[in-house]
Amino acid sequence: MKDLMIMLVLSLAAALGVFFLLYRKKTRTVKAVLLSCGAFVLCMVLCGFVYLSVYYHADEKAVSYLQDTEAVDVEKTEKGYFFDGPGTDTAFVFYPGAKVESTAYAPLMMRLAEEGTDCFLLEVPFHMSVLDVNAVSEIREKYTYDHWYAGGHSFGGVAASWYASNHPSELDGVILLASYPVSRLSDETGLLSVYGSEDGVLNFSAYVESKENWPLHSAEKVIIGGNHAGFGSYGRQDGDNEALISSDEQIAETVSEISAFMKQ
Repeated sequence: MKDLMIMLVLSLAAALGVFFLLYRKKTRTVKAVLLSCGAFVLCMVLCGFVYLSVYYHADEKAVSYLQDTEAVDVEKTEKGYFFDGPGTDTAFVFYPGAKVESTAYAPLMMRLAEEGTDCFLLEVPFHMSVLDVNAVSEIREKYTYDHWYAGGHSFGGVAASWYASNHPSELDGVILLASYPVSRLSDETGLLSVYGSEDGVLNFSAYVESKENWPLHSAEKVIIGGNHAGFGSYGRQDGDNEALISSDEQIAETVSEISAFMKQ
């Protein structure tokens, strides 16, 4: 929200600057207004491009999890990456956090796959999951599983919850990491919410208010010592607090909670 406000202020400043420059040159008011509006739109587009071009990159450790292991085959697909483990009946489609490189979540996907849940890690346009909300439908058309789950980290969780609220019969559950649903989830769909006690990014007032949207069968887990960025492997995130546990520990505990949730 802060970044969007900055973009808006810069664009308005550019538009006003163009208007007053043309006004001083005695340009007709209508023409000045139209050119100023054009300057506003152009500045918004340029600011938006710069904003989307800057994102959190996966670290080297995360990238190493894109290699096959004895238990899990990793395949590059049109929608991202497929982590094919020993399990055969349960699939999990994961939406990455906003402006986070999707491969930063490879360690989480690998460990879930090792535990028996095949995982689809989405690569989304401009690293914004909201631009590919219906990705689950495309994946479901190509793969067959008895049980389907969708989830995501931060704003990626919001995208997953949007999909779930519009397709209540297609998912067994939604898994939100440092996130919350912004629309009502059907009681047909289970919900697992996980966040770290040291999270400095999650809007906790909005999180509490979102509980009105939670389905009947919901579970909540607070990882003591975990923070916002600890679900992935991309370094420190702006505004976050220092974690009291390692990212490996946070991911391991998250995998344990997700696996238990899926077995209920």
